[in-house]
Amino acid sequence: MIPHHHLGMTLIDDATVRSHDVRLRRLVFEMSGYHANELERLERWARDWSLPRADGFAGNVSDDSLARLSTLSGVAHDTWWLALMIEHHHGAVEMADAELGSGARGDVRKLASGVRTVQTAELAAMRALLD
Repeated sequence: MIPHHHLGMTLIDDATVRSHDVRLRRLVFEMSGYHANELERLERWARDWSLPRADGFAGNVSDDSLARLSTLSGVAHDTWWLALMIEHHHGAVEMADAELGSGARGDVRKLASGVRTVQTAELAAMRALLD
């Protein structure tokens, strides 16, 4: 989940600077703190447990999609950003569900439960912005 969160923070950083809609800016601000704390915890566990870095992950977005995002502004940027982040969040929920279905560590399952709860709510908020 670490590379997944790094990508999420890249998207959050982009929207922090470039989002047009104030409602999106507010949501991005809320996302930023939560996701940064989660990433810090995941990186600490990876170091403590000597885990290898994952190559692929659910919710990845293509380099072409990120490149397209960098060319957009205004409503077009916000709409494309929301589409990418919705895809990205679906991947997080998918990984959280997998951990909840078969994970053995209570601390990791607790994090997965939080990911599922928070990112499901964020998905609803992002869909509402698209509407």
